[in-house]
Amino acid sequence: MLQTTMLKEKAKTAALAALPAAASLALPMTSFAAEGDPSATSTMFESVTTGMVTAIQDMVSSVGSTVGAIIPVVFPLVALGIGVSICISMVRRVSSHA
Repeated sequence: MLQTTMLKEKAKTAALAALPAAASLALPMTSFAAEGDPSATSTMFESVTTGMVTAIQDMVSSVGSTVGAIIPVVFPLVALGIGVSICISMVRRVSSHA
């Protein structure tokens, strides 16, 4: 019973937190719709789409360059870790048979 109440409270809190975001997204569309000018709405959506595509392309480019810079450093470290673990296991096997 207590868990159900806690889940309801969490859901209510999440819904209240999401309400301003949903309202702010809906307000520009309703204001443009009230004007009756379909080109203003399409212009708004085109600019939002263009901005999102540009932001995602920049993010992908940054992630790609970061991964490209990290791989030459990480690869030898991982190989060293694997080599050390293999050496430790070999020493354990030899010392257990001695």
